[in-house]
Amino acid sequence: MVLHAAHQHRFDALCAGLLADTAPSGPQHRFVRAVMGWVAGGAAAVEPYWHHLLATRPNRGTG
Repeated sequence: MVLHAAHQHRFDALCAGLLADTAPSGPQHRFVRAVMGWVAGGAAAVEPYWHHLLATRPNRGTG
């Protein structure tokens, strides 16, 4: 879970850099935003599962 959060932070920072760059075109910026939304949706979908595992099996290597 900690590793996922670190990768998510790095991904968000890289995407922010791409969006701040004026060289990519409008469609490229929209693509970056779309991928960011897809990744955020996936993370939001698994977060309750991780919380459930941490609550029910704290010693099973889930943290």
